[in-house]
Amino acid sequence: MNFHLDKIECVFILLNILMVHITSANISSSYKLKNIILPPYIGKLQDGLDSKILALRKPYVHVQIDGRTDVSDGPLIRTDVALFPDMTLYDAIAEASVRFGVEHPCVQNPYRMEVASASSNCYTVINVPGVVSNTSSRWIIKIVRRRGRIIYEDECLPSGRISMRGGTTVTFKKTN
Repeated sequence: MNFHLDKIECVFILLNILMVHITSANISSSYKLKNIILPPYIGKLQDGLDSKILALRKPYVHVQIDGRTDVSDGPLIRTDVALFPDMTLYDAIAEASVRFGVEHPCVQNPYRMEVASASSNCYTVINVPGVVSNTSSRWIIKIVRRRGRIIYEDECLPSGRISMRGGTTVTFKKTN
């Protein structure tokens, strides 16, 4: 029983130290800020915290599957994954698959796509679980940076050299 109370007390002490460090830190000092651990979502401003702290959110990559077309309604599925250094498109898809599977364990995971070779240097998405498609359906991969610049748009999957940045949106769009 004492061991359990000691662990809880230790957690409260660490949280208290963290809160004291956050409230006493000079918010304009980037050196101090990079050593502060913050949750990815910050709620209301607390007394003593500067508004600049709201900009300190963990960067995310948005991976979405758009099964909507002009002639049929399909699902629009969006999963936000935490960015990590040297993240590629394939890493983002794998992270989205894991996160979707944890959040929706009883639903077909659309991020477990089937891919086929269209030519020697081109692999295309041929099937997305949970999205109705036919033989004439194609999937377009579009990668857009945070400020709207399109860096990739094609039916073929890009090479692994495209790195993800915070705010990047990867869209798999179904076309007929």
